[in-house]
Amino acid sequence: MILLSDGLDRHNPPMPTPPSESLSAADTPNPFSIALPPASGAKQRFVHALQFLGIAAAITTVWLLVTVYGKQYLLNQLVQELPTLSVSDKNDRLFQIAGFGIDAIEPLAATLIDEEDSVSEVAFGLLNQLQNDWTTLSPEMAARSHQHLIAGVRENLKAKPFAEWTPRQTARTRSLLRQTMLEFAGTETLGESDMSTELRELIAEVSQSSRDTLAQLDQSTRTLAKAPVASDEANQLPSADTDSMWTDWPPSRPVAIIRSGTSESQSVQVQETATRLQSPGTSDPDSGQLESVPEGVTVPLTQVPATSDTPVHRVPEMPRLAKSTEGRVVRVNAELTQSPFTAMDDETILRHLGNPDASLAEQARAELTERGFTKVQLEFGTAIAIAEPRDRITLIDSMLKSGGLNAWPWLSMMLDDSDRHVRLHVLSILAPSKNRTVQQRLHERLKVESDLHVATKIRKVLELR
Repeated sequence: MILLSDGLDRHNPPMPTPPSESLSAADTPNPFSIALPPASGAKQRFVHALQFLGIAAAITTVWLLVTVYGKQYLLNQLVQELPTLSVSDKNDRLFQIAGFGIDAIEPLAATLIDEEDSVSEVAFGLLNQLQNDWTTLSPEMAARSHQHLIAGVRENLKAKPFAEWTPRQTARTRSLLRQTMLEFAGTETLGESDMSTELRELIAEVSQSSRDTLAQLDQSTRTLAKAPVASDEANQLPSADTDSMWTDWPPSRPVAIIRSGTSESQSVQVQETATRLQSPGTSDPDSGQLESVPEGVTVPLTQVPATSDTPVHRVPEMPRLAKSTEGRVVRVNAELTQSPFTAMDDETILRHLGNPDASLAEQARAELTERGFTKVQLEFGTAIAIAEPRDRITLIDSMLKSGGLNAWPWLSMMLDDSDRHVRLHVLSILAPSKNRTVQQRLHERLKVESDLHVATKIRKVLELR
């Protein structure tokens, strides 16, 4: 039966499809064809175009909303959750907030007065870095950024009474405001074609706002521990007619050492020969005691007291050399020992107060004491020498507010600090001064300044092109 059915299939092939049915199947449109015949007229095509435009507009609107308002919403969420976080989480969150650019300035500024000092320090570091980045922006964008910073500081003054601020919070805020003042120092001297009137007004407003806000931070008087009250003259800028005597450091007193007696009991006569930083035009009434020998004239050695280049190191229990007038002769007993500091200037010796070698630090202290430095000056110099860069900035601000020390010689010394942030901070303090001595000191620093950012700031202060 199976073989029979197979045979029947071979002998009876299927009937061919009628031509009409074959044509109807071929005429069916191919749904995968690229070029389909138009399904409708021009009206339908116009409706489809409008639908496409509507969809594109909706997508664009959603994208703009997400980009603008979504970013602001995310920033608000990050800021609102900030008070509930731990200290380490707060610091990590501040780095996230800093990535939002200009919108992050005011939230970071609000954290400057955080109860945790480490959080305030992180916020200060981020804002300081942002200020450095603003130098690459256009003048208008830079001014807008500084304007947000000033607004944030003013909100801090409203949110927390200034009397409750810690010294570190005050110092950090003052540093940022001084940097803002320095950023626009000398901008008013630019040509008329460099910026529009609106931009000039904006910069003038930001500059004035920074000064006004900084003045609010100076209302409270804070005193430096162990620092005596200084007279009004101590905090004044050096006179415009004085090029050198602008320091309260005691003048370095070169001395002539006259030895007498035996080797067992030796007496040393110390005679002061000159003073450092003598103003031009001043004469020494006793200059006849030390006259230069004209060329070709021989003076017998018996007429000249025997001198020695051996430096003097004073025994602690012996009387110390006090500040005296020029030409005064002081008879003291001293032992002679080698000291590497006798040929150094005051600033170099002050930096050695923080020398890891305790013996060298003590020799530096003894040398400065011998030159007439007071205990308060030595304490402050030691604190500066051993402090980290940020602590040095805090010490400078504390000194300015205390009034216990004349700030100008210390500022002059710190202008040569190894840390660029310290130099920028000192530069922001000296920027408002038009004193000739300060200008000359800034010119000297500009010649040796290797940091391009600091050099640019000095040029702005000096109004150089």
